[in-house]
Amino acid sequence: MNRVAPLARSLFLWSHHAVMRDGAQGVILGCTESGLLIQAGDTDVPLFDTTVIHAEQAVEAALATPESERKPAAFEHLAPGWRLP
Repeated sequence: MNRVAPLARSLFLWSHHAVMRDGAQGVILGCTESGLLIQAGDTDVPLFDTTVIHAEQAVEAALATPESERKPAAFEHLAPGWRLP
């Protein structure tokens, strides 16, 4: 469950709007929790959530790599023989 303290969200949005007034044309959400504090509907500029970007790129890279070239999973001892589809 995502729980965000109202004060944390208010302070984050205040900071966000301050940089927008200074001319920012987009915002990089560089902390994993930032995406919980602000959504696209809260702003008129693009948001770049690095958690989402990294996850999407990791999946894309994994699916683009032929199975024969994949390195063993770091956690293979938890599920022997398991591989990405």
